[in-house]
Amino acid sequence: MSGRGCVWALLVLVPAVLAGIARDARAEEAPDGTAVVFLVGGVSFEDLMRIPEVRALAAAGGAGLMSAPTPVRDLLSRADFARAPIRIDDLGSLDESSGGLLSEMSRVGARIRVGVSAVTTSNELVIIATPSPSSQMNRAKDELSGIVMARGSAAALAAAVTRQQLRSPTTLTSDSTRRSGVVTSADVVSTLERFVGHLGSDSPVIRLDPAPAPYELHARYLADRRMTVPVQTGAGIYVTVMGLFGMSLFFRERPAPGWASRAAALGAISLLPLAVSLLLVGHLSSLSYASALPTIVGAEVLATIAIDRVRAAWGATAAAGALGAAVLASLALESALGWTAALTPLLGGSELDGGRFYGLPNVDIGLLVGASLFVAAWIGRPLQGAILVAAVGMFAGLPWTGSNLGGAITLFAAAGLWYGIRRRGGLGLDAIAYGIVTAIVGSGVVLVIHRYLSPFPTHITRFLEGNTGIVSEIGHRLRVGVDLIARNPFALIPLLGVPACWWLVSRPPPRLAEVLAERPVWREAALAILGASVVAYVANDSGAAALGLGFGSAVSALLWASSSDQEVLTRRRPEMMRG
Repeated sequence: MSGRGCVWALLVLVPAVLAGIARDARAEEAPDGTAVVFLVGGVSFEDLMRIPEVRALAAAGGAGLMSAPTPVRDLLSRADFARAPIRIDDLGSLDESSGGLLSEMSRVGARIRVGVSAVTTSNELVIIATPSPSSQMNRAKDELSGIVMARGSAAALAAAVTRQQLRSPTTLTSDSTRRSGVVTSADVVSTLERFVGHLGSDSPVIRLDPAPAPYELHARYLADRRMTVPVQTGAGIYVTVMGLFGMSLFFRERPAPGWASRAAALGAISLLPLAVSLLLVGHLSSLSYASALPTIVGAEVLATIAIDRVRAAWGATAAAGALGAAVLASLALESALGWTAALTPLLGGSELDGGRFYGLPNVDIGLLVGASLFVAAWIGRPLQGAILVAAVGMFAGLPWTGSNLGGAITLFAAAGLWYGIRRRGGLGLDAIAYGIVTAIVGSGVVLVIHRYLSPFPTHITRFLEGNTGIVSEIGHRLRVGVDLIARNPFALIPLLGVPACWWLVSRPPPRLAEVLAERPVWREAALAILGASVVAYVANDSGAAALGLGFGSAVSALLWASSSDQEVLTRRRPEMMRG
């Protein structure tokens, strides 16, 4: 072939080859398939699964619970599915129907059967989701709706809904939740976009999980929703009464009787084991008042007796430090178990509510701050205590343990504050500078680990991939915190309590001043806890929850030091009062 012929051949063949490659790429991005989405409103997860066609598709794929911070109907309406092979069929709300529930279920089932059978492509994706809760769900405070997903050949799915061989369904999961049986409304959209080739392979999508459908998990969630407000209210009343009782001893002209000081001290320090027990009851095989209340009370009594024995043998500082170490060990064990107690705890909210599906809950940040600084006070030395608190900060932030950036920032700041306060004996500009530097350096290390070493996507990697800046993110978190306080005015108590406690430490009444002069380590620990609590409010969207137990820990430290040492101070035995 002549040179001119080769040129003409190349001019013809190269575009043809490139066009073929483009066609293959488009075929890979947009497979020959059709996605069908059925929206069934006003129905609980259990009632949705009572529809035979829905249960048959769940047996062919999986069924799960859907957390919907943003309603799935709104997300679907915003998504750009123009010219995509996606059909959305809104079947209305069963809850608002004038007909009987069974007849409405039959109607919905027939619509689903017809819609699934109408697909003619070789690859079919079917999603059935509940976009709005029923009135019964609203009364039960049930924020988790049902979702079913199945994928396969159109013929196989049509046969499944027609024959309705009701095998036990398996469940669903996603990278957004990392929880078996739970997905989010945003996962529905990303799954559809991935199916039609609009998203890459690293986007979070709904996946099948071989575990059973989450009937038991949903029942535990509903029990948690029924019990959490009464139990937490009772715990709050107990803590408030013991706190006021201990505070009243500060202002007595004469030393309090021995029994009163002992009761005030033990009541104050019991906040930490109470918080841990309220979290860990989430592991009970059956969540009810009959199982939870004896467990909480029994754990509180045993922990208080143990603290009192350690105090009698080794002193108040050692007892508080040992308690802090026990709290840290309990949370480390909970992390090793995947924070499963946080799914249905009686401390704070459930992770199933959608704010944080995995990792360290924000309400436990203050607990970590208080416990780690109790241990640091026991150690006494500035550098060793700061290293311990910073290590707890790494625990809070690493993707394998806490995966909580706000918690990590708070604890790194606490480490720097403790070092500066302990060296100078007070909170000055140098201590604040230490807190800022350690927070920046420590959080930078955590961010690098999440960005380059984490084996799975986390809250922090998604934060890094977002387009918002640091200032915008802080502003967003503060706005969320204000909204939470507007919905729950009781959250103002710790928010206002932090500056009030700071004032108390700065200008202590005579008896507290006497204790803090003899044991300055408690004043310094309280100041570090309070400073870290301020950071916790700024660094977390649920700021009031994040600083709540920090404020409680600071008050506990002051009451424990003051009340437990009254008898010692009266007898003037300084050899037992070294900080």
